[in-house]
Amino acid sequence: LIELLHASDDSVSSSSSSSSSNAASRIPSGVVVANDADNRRCYMLVHQTKRLNSPCFMVTNHDASVFPMLYYHDDENVRHPIFYDRVLCDVPCSGDGTLRKNLLIWRNWNPALGTSLHRLQLRILHRGLEVLRPGGRLVYSTCSLNPVENEAVMATALKLCKGAVELLDCSDELPGLRRTAGLSTWKVMAKSGEWAEASEDNSLPSSVFPPSPMESVNLHLERCTRVLPHHQDTGGFFIAVLLKTDWLPWQNKYKKKKNSSKEKLQQNLSAPPAPQS
Repeated sequence: LIELLHASDDSVSSSSSSSSSNAASRIPSGVVVANDADNRRCYMLVHQTKRLNSPCFMVTNHDASVFPMLYYHDDENVRHPIFYDRVLCDVPCSGDGTLRKNLLIWRNWNPALGTSLHRLQLRILHRGLEVLRPGGRLVYSTCSLNPVENEAVMATALKLCKGAVELLDCSDELPGLRRTAGLSTWKVMAKSGEWAEASEDNSLPSSVFPPSPMESVNLHLERCTRVLPHHQDTGGFFIAVLLKTDWLPWQNKYKKKKNSSKEKLQQNLSAPPAPQS
């Protein structure tokens, strides 16, 4: 991503002079922020990327579910929040899609792994959507095939966002990639190894269970992408692409600011010109 940022600036660099006064104009306007909750992985990421020597890259070590809002100051020293054009949520998961290469999964896997991570995955997705700008896209991914960690998280987030977010159909992208559509219904297994029902098992959150048939029609969970290991000799993977069409229901303060700025602009345009002396 960092290399792409600089590659897109080649035309600017070639047309500008080599003087130091034009150095700032050759710095791409975009920035990549990479976050990981694991301190050691952050150090490894810095070590691997410092060779790029790019001013457009930042590594943060934070819990993604409560990732802080970053701010910038404009020319008038007014502080504004930073919203991202693209967000990738590669969330912690049970990893059951990596059974072919990770022998520890065979030893440690149990039905409760997926349900124990479900709430964290939902919180990370929730925060990712909050820091995404309207019109931006978010990719949610796991190396798990458990619908509790995948479609259940998608369904809950879509219902909470109340139309401000929608799943994108990416079936025409990467035509050589063999895949299957997302699930609209699934069974949930309790820690005991028995199938659980939403009305019977109070130990599980209601969000892990599939939506009703009426809800499924509007959620379009079939737009999610499942990559199965036997299709092309890979691991199992889940991908979903979300488009944020509007501010989230609880982001009214940003919506009000946007509306007020529009009203001021309209007032300025409709105001009669000032008399000239």
